[in-house]
Amino acid sequence: MGTKLSEYASTSNRLKTAESKTRRKKFAGAYRIGLDLHDLRCKHQLTQQELAEKSGVDQADISRIERGSIRPNTATLERLGDVLGAELRFVERTPT
Repeated sequence: MGTKLSEYASTSNRLKTAESKTRRKKFAGAYRIGLDLHDLRCKHQLTQQELAEKSGVDQADISRIERGSIRPNTATLERLGDVLGAELRFVERTPT
C-alpha cells in the first residue's frame, strides 16, 4: 500500500469496478458455504481429518472449502452432507 493519497485513490477506484464486485460476490458465496460446513462439522464434533475419512473428500479440500478458497461442486457437497446429516437446497436470499 502506498503512502500517498493519490496511490490510495487509484487503488480504491480499482476496487469499485464491475469485475471486482463480481469477484467479491463469488467469494462471499464460497465463504458462506465454508462457514456453514465448518459449523456443521463442529456441531458433529469432527475434525477435518475425520470428516475427510468418512466422506472421501481430501482434508486439504475441506480446509479450502471452509476458508472460502474454493467453491466445491455439487457431488462434493453431497458427500460432505451425507456424513453431516445435511441436505442441499435452494434458500431465497434476502435483498442486499
